[in-house]
Amino acid sequence: MSSLAFYPGNSRKTRNESTTPPEGLANTSGMLGRTWAASASAARRLSRHRAWLTELDATRQISQAGSAATELGEGIETLARVALQTLGIIKIELVPREPLLAQIPKPLLFGSYMTTEPPGVAFAEVAADGKRWGELRVFFELHPLTIENPLRFAQYLGQQLGVLLVRMELVLQRDALRRQAARFRTLVAKPKAIHRAKALLRHAQNLSEDEALLLMRRYVEQTGRTMHQIAEAIVFSDRQKWNQSREVPIAKQSTHRKVARSAP
Repeated sequence: MSSLAFYPGNSRKTRNESTTPPEGLANTSGMLGRTWAASASAARRLSRHRAWLTELDATRQISQAGSAATELGEGIETLARVALQTLGIIKIELVPREPLLAQIPKPLLFGSYMTTEPPGVAFAEVAADGKRWGELRVFFELHPLTIENPLRFAQYLGQQLGVLLVRMELVLQRDALRRQAARFRTLVAKPKAIHRAKALLRHAQNLSEDEALLLMRRYVEQTGRTMHQIAEAIVFSDRQKWNQSREVPIAKQSTHRKVARSAP
């Protein structure tokens, strides 16, 4: 659900909110894949050197940044940074839910501002492709109200964060499937190489299958290598011999042609 609200009270004290990563996030692996780079000093520098964007320009840059992101932590930080450059936006808060809660145990805060007026806040879901990852809270200035539609902006930012999370999840699934396929290829290649090596030993030394296997095991004990490594060495040696046997007739044939051409 998306909604628009205001902070209660009218505190006249100067407020200074800073970006603070949750405890343990720097050591988090998996979906984040990197150390969280947000810090209070970085947020203060961002506040001093903002290049203000209109709501339309910000949505375009958010879309481009989300599509170009290759890591989850970097992508979330980039989207929040662009959102904070939007005229009127003063703070972004991401409250995670399951399954994101396992990776980000505490809310993420982005932004550094000083104001004497209570800000407004727009609530939106971080969701995409039927998955809900958390709640987004976008804080904005009320006096003057410089952003055209805070609720619409919060909804768009929540959608883009959800798309980023879904894409990163698919990337992780793809990488896991690739690693699994590589393991399966290795498991299939090992018995094939051993069977091929036994056949080569039987043919080269006139051995039975059991005798070839015992000879390979003897090589394993003598060299300390695995059976698969011994098998690959035998197969590789046979390929070299086969290549050399092909090169010799070709060399002889070229020599005969030269002799025939030089003869009167």
